[in-house]
Amino acid sequence: MQSKRILWLGFYFTENLEKEIREGLERHECLFVKDFPEYAFYDFDLILINLPNYTGFDIEKLYERREEVKIFLESGKIIVCFLARPYSYMSGNYDWLPFGSSLSQYLHESRGTSIIVNRESPLSKMFENIFKFNFEWVVDVYSFPSLYDVEKVEILAYNRGNLPVSFLIEMKEEKGSGKIVFLPLLKEEKKEKIKGFYISLVNTVLQLFKHRLIKPVYSTPTPDWIKDYPCFNEDKIREKKEECERLLHEFFNIKRVLFEKGKNLVLPVSLILEKLGYNTTIKEFSGQEDIEISYGSFKGIIEVKSIESEKRKIDKTYIGQVIAHLYNFPEEEREEIKCIIVINYDIEKPPIKRRKFEEIFTQRSLDILKAAQICAISSLQLFDIYNKILQDPSEELKKRIREKIQTTNGILLL
Repeated sequence: MQSKRILWLGFYFTENLEKEIREGLERHECLFVKDFPEYAFYDFDLILINLPNYTGFDIEKLYERREEVKIFLESGKIIVCFLARPYSYMSGNYDWLPFGSSLSQYLHESRGTSIIVNRESPLSKMFENIFKFNFEWVVDVYSFPSLYDVEKVEILAYNRGNLPVSFLIEMKEEKGSGKIVFLPLLKEEKKEKIKGFYISLVNTVLQLFKHRLIKPVYSTPTPDWIKDYPCFNEDKIREKKEECERLLHEFFNIKRVLFEKGKNLVLPVSLILEKLGYNTTIKEFSGQEDIEISYGSFKGIIEVKSIESEKRKIDKTYIGQVIAHLYNFPEEEREEIKCIIVINYDIEKPPIKRRKFEEIFTQRSLDILKAAQICAISSLQLFDIYNKILQDPSEELKKRIREKIQTTNGILLL
């Protein structure tokens, strides 16, 4: 393998340890920086980032390099990121990644030291020596969202709750097939162990590089001053391009409301409710209601459900779960809180072939919905609401739909 340039971000090694790691990776060029390099990220082949050491204003500086990260990944290169608890300054500490804001919502704060290698992964043999070291994980993942521009997620290791604590994300081929390896924090104190781990880690990760055919480009290098000579309307066109990319990313996540299930259904539901003007808080990871919403003096709690088989129905058990969440609130507040249940059903079929919404309920559950003043909404209804807002983004329409949700006891009719 030809020599690689390796950037180390946020590692507080002693000078002696840095020297020994360099010697152990003598075929490659290592640059250790505690802040940020003056060179572009894509001037390197492999980046290792110790994310827990980035807080406060450093998060914003990292976010400002997100375009460099995008180019880096589109070049088929690799990032190794040591996982940190989700944290926000002005930007989130994962927002520098193309899918970071979505991923961070699925990272659950926890703590432990047990690591179990995923033997079913085709990469298990490659990474098994890495997981012989001691680690401490501060986050795990309940489930993975469908991520725009991501080809696949490979789980490398679990904790004893069978929740992933290490995983690899590979971008789609048209986006360069770049990879991000996420690892828990190393928990070794002896210098020889620390040195051995990082040398082994780099040598392991470098095996992930694909051989890419690089066509020769016969072109004069672009001078820095050329940016001061834009073409007519160039800035406006760039703005439109960025807006188109933002919308395509949003559309991708919104359409997940039609096929996701379980925990992965929570985020697209939350995004559509935000479009309706609600303030939303996802609480599903804390064992409470899935989503809490508010608008002015209004407050609601939402339970998100999915059923796959057309033979199944929503019975009183499902309805009881959203009612149970009311008891997370003081007694004097409960009467003012609207309970809402959102259901994606018959998800093995396209929406046009699914049952009518009212057909998925037992008569008993319909009676409970009305008696308990619960509003039931289908995921297809939410998708239709989103498209209506795209066509008519007026506050008047949003207000009318919000009032309908807030006053409906039973199945929502639009």
